[in-house]
This record gives sequence, structure tokens and C-alpha cells, in this order.
Amino acid sequence: MTPAAARSTAAQGAHTLAARLVIYAAAFCASVIIARGLGASGNGLYSVAMTIGSIATLIGSVGFEQAQAKVWSRGRHAPAALHGSAIRVAAIAGGAWGLVAVAIWAAGRDSVFEGFGLGAAIAIVAALVPLRVLLTLLRGLLIVTGDITRSNVALAVGDVVRTLIIAGLALAGALSVEAVLGALWAAVLVALAVHRIAAGRPERPPPGLVGEQLRVGAALSPYFVFLVLNLRIDVLMLAALATTRDVGNYAVAVIFAELVWLITDAVNAGARERQWSASPDDALAATAAAARMGLLLALLVLPLLAVAAPVAIHLLFGAEYTDATDALWALLPAAVAMAWWRALSAGIVRFGRARTVNTVALVALVANVALNVVLIPRLGLAGAALASLGSYTIGALLAASVVAARLGWRALLPQRADARRLRAFAGELAAVGLRQRV
Repeated sequence: MTPAAARSTAAQGAHTLAARLVIYAAAFCASVIIARGLGASGNGLYSVAMTIGSIATLIGSVGFEQAQAKVWSRGRHAPAALHGSAIRVAAIAGGAWGLVAVAIWAAGRDSVFEGFGLGAAIAIVAALVPLRVLLTLLRGLLIVTGDITRSNVALAVGDVVRTLIIAGLALAGALSVEAVLGALWAAVLVALAVHRIAAGRPERPPPGLVGEQLRVGAALSPYFVFLVLNLRIDVLMLAALATTRDVGNYAVAVIFAELVWLITDAVNAGARERQWSASPDDALAATAAAARMGLLLALLVLPLLAVAAPVAIHLLFGAEYTDATDALWALLPAAVAMAWWRALSAGIVRFGRARTVNTVALVALVANVALNVVLIPRLGLAGAALASLGSYTIGALLAASVVAARLGWRALLPQRADARRLRAFAGELAAVGLRQRV
């Protein structure tokens, strides 16, 4: 990595982290308002609806986002053409998975989701799926073209707007599951408007481009389908095997555990442009560096969250959510394992064989489901958290083995030089913060 490239990656990662801090702060405030306003059971219902919508959005976007990056790395199409293609891919893939979200609800309405009464809520999140997919694709396009900063600002503004709407609903005494989900539309529309402007005027994609992205995305989709389900299946299994109150408590624990990814994903985003560069060697080096730094940061954040999170749950969410700490202790190390896995994902998708890549995620998902079935009836939400810990660790080790086959295991583990890079990264973050205050 050249010094200029290193500075660029650190600067983009620092800016992304600063934006993610704003997003997390806004989302955290919204979560406290929702949890207190709806109660543990209402928060559980909201979490189930959001989980179904998020699964549909992630499956409908992530594989196709990576397909877009693969097409971009070949250098045959201009960003304007990819913008036009993104609109069409989002309509097709997002529309299809929006319908799948409705089908999932309809299939489980009289069994898994019996008594949940979330028909209107599911309609709200399902109708939003195509727009959320388009937002993800446009963000991916801005990242690979080196224009991540405007995307960061747009997402932050959108989340702040959503939180202000939720706060207004609470003050007006109009807080409900459907109203809170409706506020998500405002966040997506605000962010999407800025992304459309930043991406420039879309052009009609040349013949075959949309089909190429759909084919490549479909080939990559099994990996991301399994990965997304691995991240979200625990909430649905809790809903089936426990109570909505347990789901509501578990959702609070997840808020704190996923704080680990707030930091590590910022590093990943800063390295994404190089991970999809034309040079395979440079891409592998960027993947290894992101994996080392991500793991180092996650391990540093883990003890801080372990001390602070239980206190914050008690003070901010109230006594109704004390059971959330039962899940927190296992979810924190699970988040560290997933942070390492997420940092490796771009590398294994680009360089691993499709069958190998898909098997990594499938094995971890099967382990997750099996562990949930065994542990939730015995341990409740703590069992779901332990299932995540086991499956994320299996997935991370398998993903690392794919990259280690090319670079060796040492290249993926934090080293002394990474601590020096971390200090440089902190300096970049401070500089970004200073420029934003000015």
C-alpha cells in the first residue's frame, strides 16, 4: 500500500466512523424512545417486523451490490450506466424480495407468528424494500468510485430525521409499531434523494448490463442469503420458541453488541474501494489489513462495552429490560467474531470459488439454527445469544481459511504495526471531527 493510498483509506474510514457515530447516536435515542414507549412486548413486535423487512432488503441488495462492484472492477461501464442499471436491478430484486417478506409473514401467520397481529406493519416494511435496495446499490456505487463522504452524510441526516419524527410521535402520544415503521420511510427517502444527486444523472444501461448484474448477483446470493439469515434468524427463532417480551429484551442486547460493528465496518468501508481494485495483490492486501484492524478494534471495544452496556441498559431502558444482560455477555464476543468475518467477506467473494464461499455461510447458518433449537428452550434469550456466538465463530474461522490459503494465517491476525496504524487512524478521525466543527 502506498502512503497516499493508506492516508486515503484512513481518511475515508475516519469519515465513515464519524458519520456512523452520528447514525448510531440517533438510532440509539430512537431505540430508547421505542422501547420505553411500546414496552418490552411492543418492542418485540416492532423487532420482528423490522427483522423481516431487513432480511428481505439485505438479501435483495448485498449480493447485487457485490455484483455491481465486480462489474465496476472490470472497467467496461461508466458510473452513469451503473446508476441506470441499479434502478432496474432494485426494482426487480427489491420488488421480488418485498413480496417474499409478505409471503414469509403469510406462511407463519397461523404458526410461528400466531397472535402477533402485524399485517399492516409487514406491508409497510415490504413496500419499502425496493427503495432500500436502491439506496444500498447507490451507496455501493459511490464507495467504489471514491465518493463515500456524501453517502455518509446522507445516511446520517436520514437517521436524524427519523429519530426526530419518532420523538415527535412520542410527545404527541401517537407512538405505535406502525407509526415507528412509517418513520423509516422518511430516513430512506431523505438519504436516497442525496444519493441520486451524488451519483449523477442515470443513463440507460447498455444491452446486457442489467442481465449481467442479475446473473452475477444471483450467483453470489446464496452466500449473502445464508450470511444475512445467520445475522437475523435468532430473532425469528426467539419469536417462535419464546415470547415477544424475550424478543424485546434480546433486541436491546443486540443494540449494544452491534456497536462493535459501528467501528469495524467503518474500517471496512474505507478499504472497500481497494478491495475491488483491478490489482488482485492490492485487493488481497487491503482485505488482510481490514481483517487485522477490524479484529484489533473489536477486541479493544469488547471490554469497554462489557462494563458500560449493563449500566446503560438499567439506566436508559429501565427494569423491564434487565433480562437483556443475559444475552449481552455472549453477543459481545459473537460480534467480535462477526466483525472479523465481515472484514474478510469482500476478499472471499472476490477470490474464493462460489461453492466454497457458499459453503462457509451455509455451515455457519446450519450451526446457528441447530444451536438455537437446542438452547432457546433451555436458556431463553441467553441460548439465542450463545447460538450466535457458536455460529459466528465457525463462519469467521472458515472465511479466514479461504483468505489464509493465499496469504497465510499470520497476515490476518493483528500485529504490532497495526497498533501504529490504529493511532494514525485515530488522528485522522480527530482531524475529520475538527473539520466538521469548523
